[in-house]
Amino acid sequence: LEHIDRNKALEIYRFITNMGTDFFTYMYLPGFDYYRAMACKGLNDNTRAETLLQTSAKKWSQEKDLPDYGYFKATPFFLSYLEPQENVRSQHYNYLLGLAYLGLEDQNKATSCFDQVLKLNTAHTWAGLEKVML
Repeated sequence: LEHIDRNKALEIYRFITNMGTDFFTYMYLPGFDYYRAMACKGLNDNTRAETLLQTSAKKWSQEKDLPDYGYFKATPFFLSYLEPQENVRSQHYNYLLGLAYLGLEDQNKATSCFDQVLKLNTAHTWAGLEKVML
């Protein structure tokens, strides 16, 4: 955002870092903590960014390995009926982990996560874009 207007970017970063969250935040934007961490970096609050990213990576890694009781079979909006729910869950959490490792500047782990996503779903646009930009 800095390339547009540094003051406007700082205003947006402050808004994101101070924004409240609830169930729906993570339902509609599961990677929100990654974006919040990037906003913290934009404000030079690297300690908070690092903590958010480390916490997110740990949480997403644990959640990736949990048994699935149907969420990834029937939602979101019935897009995943044709794939085994384990694959959909793996795509979801590997993508989030890739973002966390990207924010932590661990390109090898980020690439590995995005590769896992693309192995299961070559049409995963966001994982493909993130990998190309590494």
